[in-house]
Amino acid sequence: MLLAQLEGLTARQPVLMLFEDTHWVDPTSTELLDLIVDRAASLRLLLIVTFRPEFVAPWTDCSHVSLLRLNRLPPREGSAIIAGVTGGKNLPRNRRRCMALGLGWVLW
Repeated sequence: MLLAQLEGLTARQPVLMLFEDTHWVDPTSTELLDLIVDRAASLRLLLIVTFRPEFVAPWTDCSHVSLLRLNRLPPREGSAIIAGVTGGKNLPRNRRRCMALGLGWVLW
């Protein structure tokens, strides 16, 4: 049913779909994601799936799938992104906390 809705939506307009933190996904969601990836090549769909390096995604060998590895950022670069998001406000303690909690993953 969800797949049919996605197919109908992509027939009318391009769709951006995001699955975040897929390393924590449940089996039912994994099954749905597998079906979406299988059909993605024939849909007007940009599917972005994020997961940690230790997660083994079964569809990374598909010809229509591109894998882009994002490494942890050094503290200086992470702080620059956080400063951009906060509008340049001087929040040094919060910046350090974000970087520490995210272990260098500022999108955390």
